Amino acid sequence: MARQTATVPVIQLPKPLVLLPGVVQRITVSSDRPDIASVLATVFTRAASKTPKGRIDTVPIACVPIASALLGPKGQLLIQNGEQIDDVGKLRGSKPKPFSWGVAAKITGVEGRGTGEFSLLVEGVGRVQVEKILTDRPCMEAVVVYHRDEVPLMDAGLEDMFQYLQKLSAELVATLRLLAMLPRPNGSSGLSPLLARRLELFITRKKVTEAGVLADFMANLVEASFEEKLQVLAQIDVKERVAKVIELLERQVAT
Repeated sequence: MARQTATVPVIQLPKPLVLLPGVVQRITVSSDRPDIASVLATVFTRAASKTPKGRIDTVPIACVPIASALLGPKGQLLIQNGEQIDDVGKLRGSKPKPFSWGVAAKITGVEGRGTGEFSLLVEGVGRVQVEKILTDRPCMEAVVVYHRDEVPLMDAGLEDMFQYLQKLSAELVATLRLLAMLPRPNGSSGLSPLLARRLELFITRKKVTEAGVLADFMANLVEASFEEKLQVLAQIDVKERVAKVIELLERQVAT
């Protein structure tokens, strides 16, 4: 398979955000993040020259989380002098650097225009590896390499893992639906019955060829640390990714 690369504008996600493929994330654009506004301006300019109606969702970007000093470039755990260091910026005495993995993404909407502070709706499309940062002003641009899931055919082990992933996913949705019926001190409504039903259908309709897709989606839904989500993002081996998400689901469902 030919290696596909592209030079794209990059939104560096604020910690602890980690965008995964198939997930939509709301990103607030404020005065202390002029780079995100610059990405949007770049997207509007390219959209106007690309399509008659200037659809911004046709212009590819990348969303890349901040790196963690606990993880290497492939998501492997690291130990620095026997201590866990929370932020790569604290370790190196410089501003936080982007993680080596992110997602190809598209801006699907802009909310709150004209109010001073607004938000972008960004949808993750697929994994990318950050090959080279070209510039970070006025916005970050990078050369990225696209990665597509390769699901091994006739793999009985993966088939069994996928069915277990579906089972745990359904159990988590059922648990979240039940919790939403209980009084909540913060007043949030939790997972509504309608949303829970949609998630149940989403889970049951997935096939083993979409094992990586379901793993990504559930990694966004399950309780997980910043580093654990980075590990899921960096895992391009579908079987290993499914195994990691199963580990996260087992932990939450068992509590």
